[in-house]
Amino acid sequence: SSPVAAQVGEPVLIRNGFVVAPGKRLLVDDMSVDCVIASEVFDEQEFHKVGVETTALLRIVYPPDACPEEVDSLGGGGECPAQDYVVGTGAAHGVRALFIQPGQPDRSVLRVGAGREMNVFAGAGATLLGICQGVDVNIISAFITAGSGRLIDSP
Repeated sequence: SSPVAAQVGEPVLIRNGFVVAPGKRLLVDDMSVDCVIASEVFDEQEFHKVGVETTALLRIVYPPDACPEEVDSLGGGGECPAQDYVVGTGAAHGVRALFIQPGQPDRSVLRVGAGREMNVFAGAGATLLGICQGVDVNIISAFITAGSGRLIDSP
């Protein structure tokens, strides 16, 4: 038999940019985030050994009017601070590049990902995004590939 928590709420598929509906709260059960990264290693043979590695995060952002904290007291210029949750480390070593990013010099690019079960809540108005930590110039894109959760009525 499944735990009571798993039986509560309306099941939803979470993709990048998912916005929690007004009057609802999202219970995130699991999350997968992918990162497309250009390597800092330019030599093809060395790249094959070194590969790429990054930390994948779930970022929850709220508009100021839906912020779960007092916006004015935060000193963030009227913005609600983002909530970041580690999903895991995405890494690839010993593989060929997904493609080559032309430039001076050419750069090898890989797509890596991480996923895990989570127990995270997001309130009405929140937007969910996948992000990757690393040297900004190396992160080409980051996104939620898939997540699952349940929508419940806000208390």
